[in-house]
Amino acid sequence: FVVAFVAAPLVAAGAALVMGALALRLAAIYFALFTLAVGQIVWSVANKWTDFTGGDNGLNVSASLIPDAIASRVEFYFFTLVLALLAAGILYMLVNSPFGFTLRAIRENSNRVEFVGIPVRRYKLLAFVISGLFTGLAGSLLALHTHFVHPENLFWLRTAEVLLMVLLGGFHIFWGPVLGAGVFLYLENQVRNNPYDQTLALTGLAIGGLAVVVVILFPLGIGGLLQSAGRMAGGVGRESRAPPPGWQPLDLRWRTAVAAVRRRLGIRDKNSGGPTDSEG
Repeated sequence: FVVAFVAAPLVAAGAALVMGALALRLAAIYFALFTLAVGQIVWSVANKWTDFTGGDNGLNVSASLIPDAIASRVEFYFFTLVLALLAAGILYMLVNSPFGFTLRAIRENSNRVEFVGIPVRRYKLLAFVISGLFTGLAGSLLALHTHFVHPENLFWLRTAEVLLMVLLGGFHIFWGPVLGAGVFLYLENQVRNNPYDQTLALTGLAIGGLAVVVVILFPLGIGGLLQSAGRMAGGVGRESRAPPPGWQPLDLRWRTAVAAVRRRLGIRDKNSGGPTDSEG
């Protein structure tokens, strides 16, 4: 159990490393098409390679592989909860570290970040690997929960569902994807339990329509909408106050993080011998 449970995230991270090294050479629409094509190839191979994956029948995960300490549903729930909280804590620290601030800067303006000497592709590749690592962890938990692994989990619609969860919740907020996942699964269950129509077409139509509405009307997602509403409610009737000690505007925090990364990499400005905030 321990070997398989640890191997799943590592194998997923290795696959992400290989795929990221190839995909990150492309840009914009070509990057999206490449990742979609690779996903479909893997799904097709998994469906046809019956000796290894079980094909359309999938693979059963024997209950005997699960330790007795987490064999019951309640015990497994708390086991999953602890791992989820640990993973969220690690990701939160990464997001709020110089590495995380650099990734945010790359998201906003990768050309400017590359101009000041930051290896953008290397940071993107590392983000790819980290994403693959935690995806592998989630996949191993899913297999232990359902006692079954099916190639359908590799279909492109699964990836689309994850992206939709992120869009619904808002990718500018740390807990946005979690909120989006909760909303998505709730709506999916409600639509599928609809007594008037049990077709998957209705499910896709309803959830897809909601995604269009959210993207157009609330580009920051439900999390961004709630955050804006909270700020407006908190600012009513209050006088403006001085920022707390140690507070820095986001732009200054970004530049400080970039300067720290440059020092670690040994990158120096040609004129002053150190990083500067005036590039770009």
